[in-house]
Amino acid sequence: MSKKVISINALTALLVLTSHVYALNGLTRGEGVPAPEPTSNVEGYAGILAGNDLDGDGQPDIYVANSMWDGAGDYIPRIYKLEPDGLGSWAVVWAATAPIDLQNTWAGLTIGDLDQDGKDEVIWGPANWPTTNMPNPPRILVYEEAGDGTDVLGIATTETHSGGEELHYSPNAQSTIVADPLNVRPTRFWVSDIDGDGTMELCFNDRKGGSNGFGTGLYYGVMSVSDVPDAGDGSETWTVEATMLSAPVDTTGTGAGTQYALQNKYDSFVLGSSLYLPEESSITKVTASAANTYSAVQLPPAAGGMLFNASQVADLDGDGTEEVITAEYDYGSVAVSSVVLLQADADTLVHTVLATMDTNTYATTSTRFMGSAQGDVDGDGNLDFVWGSRMSLQNACIFRLSYNGGTITDPASYELTVVDSAYGEGGNAWDVVAVGNIDDDPEDEILYGHQGAAGVFPNDGTLDICVLDYDATAGIFVRHTIPLNFDVKQNYPNPFNPSTTIEYELNSEAKVNVSVYDLTGHKVTELFSGKQHEGAYNVMWDGTNQSGSAVAAGTYIYEVQVDQSTLTKKMILLK
Repeated sequence: MSKKVISINALTALLVLTSHVYALNGLTRGEGVPAPEPTSNVEGYAGILAGNDLDGDGQPDIYVANSMWDGAGDYIPRIYKLEPDGLGSWAVVWAATAPIDLQNTWAGLTIGDLDQDGKDEVIWGPANWPTTNMPNPPRILVYEEAGDGTDVLGIATTETHSGGEELHYSPNAQSTIVADPLNVRPTRFWVSDIDGDGTMELCFNDRKGGSNGFGTGLYYGVMSVSDVPDAGDGSETWTVEATMLSAPVDTTGTGAGTQYALQNKYDSFVLGSSLYLPEESSITKVTASAANTYSAVQLPPAAGGMLFNASQVADLDGDGTEEVITAEYDYGSVAVSSVVLLQADADTLVHTVLATMDTNTYATTSTRFMGSAQGDVDGDGNLDFVWGSRMSLQNACIFRLSYNGGTITDPASYELTVVDSAYGEGGNAWDVVAVGNIDDDPEDEILYGHQGAAGVFPNDGTLDICVLDYDATAGIFVRHTIPLNFDVKQNYPNPFNPSTTIEYELNSEAKVNVSVYDLTGHKVTELFSGKQHEGAYNVMWDGTNQSGSAVAAGTYIYEVQVDQSTLTKKMILLK
């Protein structure tokens, strides 16, 4: 049966309102952050993780970090944890703000157990805007699950502001990576014991090594940490096991020879005891010969050039040896892109083209793959590899390479298709891709986001997480969305008597309704209903119902509905 995508208006057709929440099939957000951490995401996404259950509560988690394009502005790196709320919606159950002023695209985001204590961590690598007046902030942030089944990661601290008390979450461990470089942007993390010393290493590549004249420049790194302290007291010890910090090195003595670390390291992958860093003109191979001992050699590039954020490591044929499925493009051209298989053979990466994309076949795309994930998205027992696209023209383009279980070096064992190309207007980078099972059906789901400014995002300027769910009966992928597009703060004061204030912020003009409900779901009063422009707003509730009569003391729920998205929070009325 042929596989195709249904074109669905993400903000209308699939969002079905039921008793103050949306149907699970709509995959929309329900209740907001239980503390007033910001939940707006004005400049796209830098990473998505899906299908994990770090807190062991039996519910799938989704983690998402925000992003921005290069440029000045007050953009704060934020990370969110979403879970099903048991009522048919997705809820933002935890959020944190990085101790850094500006986010700058393609932040590293992964899950691992760095200290091997049985509690997984979310590892986040926000990157700052490289200005000479900005100090070197932490670029590795480690948030560890408490291990008690709660949603909380990191260390909770309470701060008092004019609007009341606010709860914030700081990382359990953090590192500036190196002391000097201002322009450090770790774009990809790998957790692996690559030197075989029994300690997990955090391997990463850097997007902007030494360019623009900011600092020494960092091209890659291998680090480990002694502990991820429960108290987040800074007692951990970070060990820098390997880095490339120097300027490009002339290896021939001619002044024009091969150079290590010549270019940005947009991508990386780990095979065995080696970290590989592809670029347009070469592949740097960093190999561990003993504990904390590494050497670097330069391999020739694969044909064409390697595209960043595109490599996936897997043992396709189950022989105990891992291979790499990755995407490449002819550097300097948008004519041809390919999906390739890479197999390690000593200091050689054997290169096999599995599929080729050209503008004649995929006319709506940009021919540059970007972002990658793997899983079984159709439930056939074989792996699928998924990519977004850099600068899709005109809409989101999500590519899938299906492996059918044949000989891994035979292109006939694979099929390259576009599984979504109907979402969005205005193009840009549909490159944030994850695969994970978030609904407990036999198939993994594809999640993707948009890494660009809200001004070019489709329809209404909101920034949705798109979910492609395979319908095995119909043989099609159906798209749903999880919106993260407005912010509702905790009322203040809370608890309160006789009145309290509810604040919210809009990213764009929208129809807004603010109402109060009791715990049985009965509407107590409507505080506002109408259209509002982008901006910050507040309404006051004086503890009375729609008729103006005082209500009893107790817990109430205020709901802010913005177009087709809803956030709810609890408040306590005292007498």
